[in-house]
Amino acid sequence: MVTWIFVRHGESQANLLHEFSNRGWKHGLTDVGIQQAHLLLDQLKPYPLAAIYTSPLLRACQTAEVVGQALGLVPQVADALIEFDTGILEGKSDKHSWELYADITADWLERKNYSRRFEGGDSYTAILERFLPFFKGLQQRHAHSNQAVLMVGHGGTFRCVLPAILGNIDFDFVSQHALSHTGIVVAIEIDDKLLCQVWDSQIIIQA
Repeated sequence: MVTWIFVRHGESQANLLHEFSNRGWKHGLTDVGIQQAHLLLDQLKPYPLAAIYTSPLLRACQTAEVVGQALGLVPQVADALIEFDTGILEGKSDKHSWELYADITADWLERKNYSRRFEGGDSYTAILERFLPFFKGLQQRHAHSNQAVLMVGHGGTFRCVLPAILGNIDFDFVSQHALSHTGIVVAIEIDDKLLCQVWDSQIIIQA
């Protein structure tokens, strides 16, 4: 039985700048983020990893690289794990931009307006269309594994996609329990349903 592990990247320079940085190859981990990535290894000890997949953004790749080097695994870059594209907000950090971000994501998660998109960026529908085929492919690829598969990504994308694949969490839950930096989500399959066992290293979800 495969154990699926989703991990948010460590603290990045973009987090400190409060800047939308979801394109390109910039804003890597801070010193604190690097330390968090090393501490992540302790959280992963109970789970023998078969593979690591990572978002192509620098902060996620650096987090995955720390784990991969320690465990002798080469992280595989997967575009489906990238943080969703906020379009014209990219590079901005002002209050109005963050208010617009909050309104659009609330439209997705609370009002189910899945087709609304960031101008020049993603809609909720686009995020799922990118992620779900990728994850289904992983399920087929690792169907007969008794190890764990690690995916390193982003808080925004995981907040959108995890309620779509995990049978015992919903949008209300993820909205109230933001993933911390290098916070982990652990999921296993029970009775043909993928269920969350651990959320952000601390909160245990009952099946």
